[in-house]
Amino acid sequence: RLGQFDEVKLQPLNNEAQRDNMIKQRISNDKIDRFTEQLAVTARQNPELSTSPFLLSLILEVYTKHDDEIPMQRVKLYAQQVKVVVSKCIQKRINEGFRYEDLSFGKFTGDS
Repeated sequence: RLGQFDEVKLQPLNNEAQRDNMIKQRISNDKIDRFTEQLAVTARQNPELSTSPFLLSLILEVYTKHDDEIPMQRVKLYAQQVKVVVSKCIQKRINEGFRYEDLSFGKFTGDS
């Protein structure tokens, strides 16, 4: 149904400048210090979360949409990202005139 996709391997961020550039593009200046402090704590417990471009991108999205907190575990990061995406979908449907009570997973995916 989705067709074929090319396989791409993301290389880890290999220096702080790359990481800092991603952060500066997505976090307002007044929140950068707090974010980088939280990221440093997270990196000590789970280094991959701060060196993977994909995971750092998820962290940045969750941080800006979810109370300015970085999840300490990958599973919590994924769970919060799903909440962000589903909330956006629900809000879009409400803006289109759907009632909240009428929304179901099938209406988002096209499945019945």
